[in-house]
Amino acid sequence: MQVLMVGAPTAVIKKYQKVLGMAGLNVVSMETELLSTIRVLGSVAKDTKLPPTLILSIGSISSSMAILRDGVMIFTYSMQIGGAAINRTIVSEFGLTPAQAEEYKRTYGIANDTIGARINKAVSPILMSMLQEVKKSMAFYSEKYKNETQIQQIILSGATSRMPGLDVFLAKNAGLEVAIANPWKILRPQELPKEIADSAPEYTIAVGLAMKNE
Repeated sequence: MQVLMVGAPTAVIKKYQKVLGMAGLNVVSMETELLSTIRVLGSVAKDTKLPPTLILSIGSISSSMAILRDGVMIFTYSMQIGGAAINRTIVSEFGLTPAQAEEYKRTYGIANDTIGARINKAVSPILMSMLQEVKKSMAFYSEKYKNETQIQQIILSGATSRMPGLDVFLAKNAGLEVAIANPWKILRPQELPKEIADSAPEYTIAVGLAMKNE
């Protein structure tokens, strides 16, 4: 039997409870962001057998990884690398404001053009650190389940996952297919505002939380 244990610092929980209490809201339940992400991505893939998959959820301050096997999380890991670190590097490289750096990241990313190539060179140490953690997680799975199907794909979630060229970078260096999370696939066919549809991976956690009591 495998048992999933989830913990969080009491001080962090109390902080959220206090803030929500001041807003006149009652806390019904809490869970980590990664569990919400897994819930919605697992639901998106429920009509097909999900192969062993590594989920990389890139937050602002930190990022989380999870490995799913037969739709069940068997490994999770967090690292203090996120979109904010990439933005700070772009600010330093180009002399931009934080808001401008975010726009550069979303518009040019690390694609092979003049500005993208310059951003790529500047943020390379950050991306390589992230890649190394991904490879370590893949090595763990390979060793533990050496006689079974290996990890077949990486799914990216979070706002930074939309950075142009990031999926290509990971696919090339990790040797796996890389996809961008789209939680809207669980909805019945309907028109969504373009801005919301284009920002799909930013809504993964929110949609997963909304599905919790289904």
